[in-house]
Amino acid sequence: MNCIIYTKNNGKITYFVKNCKKEGRNFIGDNIKLYGVKERVFDFRWTRDSVDPVFDEEGKQIGWDKKVLEVIECPYYQGYPVSTGNDVDDVTKKIIREKYSLEDEIKILRKKMTGQDQDWEVYNSFIEQQILEGKQFKEKQKWHIDKLE
Repeated sequence: MNCIIYTKNNGKITYFVKNCKKEGRNFIGDNIKLYGVKERVFDFRWTRDSVDPVFDEEGKQIGWDKKVLEVIECPYYQGYPVSTGNDVDDVTKKIIREKYSLEDEIKILRKKMTGQDQDWEVYNSFIEQQILEGKQFKEKQKWHIDKLE
């Protein structure tokens, strides 16, 4: 799947990434590798179509041919753009980590093992709920994510 990265609010194609794999804010493709693409500056869409570069008289690339027949908007999960099931998993981990640090988790597990499980139910319920929501989102978006992978 190819990715078209637009400058936000003007629709101008800034980058075209062939056979793109999105990893967080990085877009890795056959023709270019972009790291740290900022969502507040750029929008992105997915397409199976190819976009050809446009050159000026001197042979310098000045843009991209916009004749793209089909674009697919990337879904958002918990406010984050996701293009694969792994992206959904990463968002789920981020949400868990925002509430419970690794140290917090170890402490809760250690207490559970020693019979002091007063925090366990709240912690475990939260974790299970986040995992369930992620799975449900992936199932709901399966048609979409399959197109992207």
